[in-house]
Amino acid sequence: MEGRLGWAGTATELIAQAGLGDARAASLGRKLAEHSQALLEAGIRYSTQRSATARTIFLERIAEVQFDDSSDGNDGTFL
Repeated sequence: MEGRLGWAGTATELIAQAGLGDARAASLGRKLAEHSQALLEAGIRYSTQRSATARTIFLERIAEVQFDDSSDGNDGTFL
């Protein structure tokens, strides 16, 4: 998503645009859903919308994520 605020399309379209030629659409969709929290922590919101003919994936860049590690007793170190 370099230089973009967001992207929307099907898993098949994402595979083509990202140059992931050997990936399968259903597998990519499952992996995105499985790792949605990691994407969110990286500043990318993942969501989907289902229609009668397709599932659309939405990837949206959100405000820069700020991490507060002050509660772990190791300021500056994430554990």
